[in-house]
Amino acid sequence: MYICIQKKQIFFLINILKKNYSSYSRKISLFFLKLKGLCEIISSKIFKIKTSTVNVDVIITMHLKDLKKIKKCIHGLKKNLMHPIDKIYIISSSSLKAIKMIKELDCIFIDENTLIKLTKGKIKYKPGGNDRAGWLFQQFLNYAGIIALGRCEYKFCINADTILSRKQIFYKNNRIVFNATNDYQNDYFEIADKLLGLKTFSKFSFTSHHMLYKRKIMKQMLKTIEKKFKEPWYLAILNNINKNLHSCHSDFDTYAQFFYNNYKKSMKIEYWFNKTVFKNTKINNFFNHFIYKSISIHSWAEDK
Repeated sequence: MYICIQKKQIFFLINILKKNYSSYSRKISLFFLKLKGLCEIISSKIFKIKTSTVNVDVIITMHLKDLKKIKKCIHGLKKNLMHPIDKIYIISSSSLKAIKMIKELDCIFIDENTLIKLTKGKIKYKPGGNDRAGWLFQQFLNYAGIIALGRCEYKFCINADTILSRKQIFYKNNRIVFNATNDYQNDYFEIADKLLGLKTFSKFSFTSHHMLYKRKIMKQMLKTIEKKFKEPWYLAILNNINKNLHSCHSDFDTYAQFFYNNYKKSMKIEYWFNKTVFKNTKINNFFNHFIYKSISIHSWAEDK
């Protein structure tokens, strides 16, 4: 009995040490990524960033609460996304006000109920009594849009409340740029593993509010999920998430970890340099910032 208790204590201590080591290792790696990023900022001020030859379609999934922010998002894209943009698709609910604004911005409106055989109303996801169905539905729409919309192989997805705040390229030397964030939610990795049976994980999280996707790899990932669960990918995700968690799945991290497992050599990891705007945050320049790559005006942060 005493020996069994000792073994449990030893395993408990080992797990704590592993978690602490992983945390410190990640923080150190992020520090060096940030340092490298600062050097690249200085270099970009000396040597002009050239436009990439990789064409992209842009896909934005927009909740109506972000209607006032979409103009800044589009302006940031047109000014700072250094890829030729073929088309900009905005997926949203069929609101006359939204459709009118999307047309004025020279973008293409896509009705959110036309991409998959699932509507937001059929998603039952209320952790702690908070309705998060729209948040999850938006992730499904991003995936569906990458597969169904546009003719470009590469799709740039960005949240409607996020602005590209300086010039950026997301395809460098035949590698796709993935922006590593400070945030790290183990729940995102667990659901990615459950869906895809991943062998390893990056030490970083990539829920950076924007990402360059390759359609071919997205199709491969979704087919892997469907093959494993014998149902459409969006139902497989919906039926396997932990609905008690406030944040149960990340479309960015699921794809990024799949990419890391299968195409690691085609991955270029950089620091994200993102700024969240709070109530008293002062940003002098949203579209030509010296440090920040992106600025996010999240609804949850506006009153804080």
